[in-house]
Amino acid sequence: MVRLQCIASLASLCAVLTSSVVAAQDASTASSGASVSMSAASMESVASTESVSASSWKMTPVTSVQVRVQGNLPAWDADKKIFSGSFGNSFEEKYRSVLDTVNMAAVEGAFKYVQAECINKSVITDCKRKNNIKYVVFYKTTIVQPRAAVAYYQNDKTGKAAIEHCPFIPMDGGQCTPTNGVLPKECDQTDECRAEQAGGVCPFGVEPDGIKCSFKFEILGWVLLDDVVGITSMVNPATNATYVDYADFCKAGGVEFDATVADGKVTVNQSLPFWKDPTNPTANAQRAQTLVDTYNKVVKMNPKTVDGGVMKKLPSILSLTLSNPPCYVNNVQCAKAKFGCRRKLYSQICEVCTSLALDCEINLFYQFPHLTV
Repeated sequence: MVRLQCIASLASLCAVLTSSVVAAQDASTASSGASVSMSAASMESVASTESVSASSWKMTPVTSVQVRVQGNLPAWDADKKIFSGSFGNSFEEKYRSVLDTVNMAAVEGAFKYVQAECINKSVITDCKRKNNIKYVVFYKTTIVQPRAAVAYYQNDKTGKAAIEHCPFIPMDGGQCTPTNGVLPKECDQTDECRAEQAGGVCPFGVEPDGIKCSFKFEILGWVLLDDVVGITSMVNPATNATYVDYADFCKAGGVEFDATVADGKVTVNQSLPFWKDPTNPTANAQRAQTLVDTYNKVVKMNPKTVDGGVMKKLPSILSLTLSNPPCYVNNVQCAKAKFGCRRKLYSQICEVCTSLALDCEINLFYQFPHLTV
């Protein structure tokens, strides 16, 4: 039996489609044109090889930016000069805890989770959002899927597995959510088991290869959710001062979002302006843009954190696309697509093009190897 450890402990990167990117795709528009584009990475691949054998093939690394909406802050490690986790005793444990069996989302689609599960009036307890979410943390991630996983999911057209990715598996309570109610013993997160079942997150400083490990990450920085939605800019009429945070706003009688769902229809009873029109693609796109703009503003004004860390500027979508390989190098659908494929959004998801366009990459000389499980 082949063990498909496709980003095993990071469901979100294998899952970047489902809810997050579906919402984000509604918010994006495709470029159009009458020529075929080839990035620097694309031209390099043409120069180096026109085809590769199945036995020597391995996925070319893909870098993207993802986010998590979470309740805990990353902690600055002064020795390593990076943001890491706050749970665990050793550096290795703290670093691993950041993305060990947790969910992640696309930048453009993260707020679907927030609206659907965390801010509705019906789930608020003691003036805390569900899971006590407070921060939107930005992660720069690089993935290399195992060859067997690529082979198994490379022709998926159901929407369950995005190109270069695997189906979404929810991570709750520090483990995968079992599909049949039973978890195999291999899922026990012990040091012995980790040594036997290598994969998933790479140790700090190790590059992913799809064998020893499947992804690495870097925490770029974060922004307060209250700043993004506008709560900290609102004035409390009782004090004539701006609200300190969500709890302050809530205790003063404020309602962030109150909606009901019946027969598939969402009725918004009360909402901050930021959350209006929750099912409107244009409004969702603007929310995502506000998130990015707010983070960039924070980093520009003061990138330093109270514990001595320094947050980093987000890379542009264009710079990510130019640094990543063309989609046809990593996926047979894109290699065979009549009009090629394009990378989209901060998540750098590959999309099969339906017509010639400037951002669609084709290599007529490249033959994708026949991969088998």
